Amino acid sequence: MCRKLPRLAPYIAALSLCACHPSVFDQLKQTASNGDGEAAFQLGKDYETGNGVAQDYAQAFDWYSKGAAAGNVKAETNLGILYAKGLGTARDPGKSAEWFRKAAEQGTGPAEMDLAIDYSTGTGVAKDMKQAVVWFEKAAGQGNKTAQNRLAYIYYGGLGGVAKDFAASKKWALMAANQGVPTSEYLMGLICRTTFDGQPGDGKEAAKWFRKAAENGNALGQFQLGMLYLGGKDGVEKDPVSAFMWLKMSYDQNEPLAVNFLDQGADVVFTKEQMQQGMQLLAQYRKERDSGSSPDGGSAPGQQD
Repeated sequence: MCRKLPRLAPYIAALSLCACHPSVFDQLKQTASNGDGEAAFQLGKDYETGNGVAQDYAQAFDWYSKGAAAGNVKAETNLGILYAKGLGTARDPGKSAEWFRKAAEQGTGPAEMDLAIDYSTGTGVAKDMKQAVVWFEKAAGQGNKTAQNRLAYIYYGGLGGVAKDFAASKKWALMAANQGVPTSEYLMGLICRTTFDGQPGDGKEAAKWFRKAAENGNALGQFQLGMLYLGGKDGVEKDPVSAFMWLKMSYDQNEPLAVNFLDQGADVVFTKEQMQQGMQLLAQYRKERDSGSSPDGGSAPGQQD
């Protein structure tokens, strides 16, 4: 539940006037010095970003410390970030994790995510993937798409000693994919075409997700879509020209599967004409994408409506 901060608006308004009205800035400093955590946080943010004052990480650290001491969770989180990066203070992963934990235990989403990453990497705390999952799930439950994506892959692969859980992987992948995360869109493609609990995979649904991932720039999604066009599978009409286009897009991102496939077999799989047409289609696709226009009504070249 979001807490109301009725006094926040005056601080924001004051900050916008600080550069022109030093007295307003001094009043804000006085309020913060008197123990107001929100005012201290706003001053810390102002110094960190150089908004209305010269950027000064040492000052940002000082005011975040005051805000954190007053119990402001945003100041606690940002203080953890400064400790993590060594800005305005010596880098200290342990203290960083302590502040992330303090804020995370109060339900602060960004701190939950930061603490989860610390546990997953062993930064400032002992590496513990199960604890990482606990905090990733808290952040994911607040809609953090990066946390959702991480969980999807952890459960899919059984990473770090966490038991594989196909259903949990699909749950989190779908949430992240619906927020437009390309790697989760690709994972949804893998999940949908896999037989699970005796239920056969759905190739057409998988192809839909591979296309979404491909169009959002995911190299593995582009490779999978190219192979579907090459074989004419899962509701995708066989089209060697479109196949080459998507494989070349993946290749240009140095995806090993595409690099190996085209380097070792392009001359065998495709005719010279198909490759030339594929390159022309790719140029057209990139031009339309970069200009934001699409003469064919919004479909990418080779897309089935």
